[in-house]
Amino acid sequence: MGAGAVLVHEPTLDARDAARILRGEEVGRVSVQRLLGRLRPDCLRGLDLIFVPHWYCSFRVTLESARSQHVAEALWTMVDALGGKVLRLAGEPPLVPRDLAALAPALALPPSIDREQAVARARDGLRWDLRLRSRQRIAPRELELVAARLAHVPFWVGYYEGPGGQLRARAVHGVAASVQDGAFTQVLLRALEAGV
Repeated sequence: MGAGAVLVHEPTLDARDAARILRGEEVGRVSVQRLLGRLRPDCLRGLDLIFVPHWYCSFRVTLESARSQHVAEALWTMVDALGGKVLRLAGEPPLVPRDLAALAPALALPPSIDREQAVARARDGLRWDLRLRSRQRIAPRELELVAARLAHVPFWVGYYEGPGGQLRARAVHGVAASVQDGAFTQVLLRALEAGV
């Protein structure tokens, strides 16, 4: 990988698909929020592609039960490098190197969690995930770090304008096509403001 290259998880949504999903998040005249008096109608006005840093960690895990011992060679987790949320992955993520200049006008945010913090969170999250999935019948005895890679995941951020110039934002995951909650969108916007 070159000096200006980053690992990215390739987006599955283009701008048109993201705009379609985010238009569904507009607060219309007949929405529940409008009827309850919480929000006035608004309209999607802009869209940005932001690459959010995540640490992808792989562990070789030794599991013990009352009668046996098992070894899982590669269990993958993903740690959001802005807020620290840990997710378990089904397998190795499809990461590809991209030149930062080729991503323009998209932005790649810097991580606020370093490698050591991410590995500690990933290890702790994976340990709890394994215990909960097995209902405490199988205990992870050893979690050996195999790999920890920083990569960027695409998110589309939609900007809405309401009456009197009122603004709000909403983010959609560029791979999973899922609309993110307000807390994540707020963390993303704060990181964007600090990183620009």
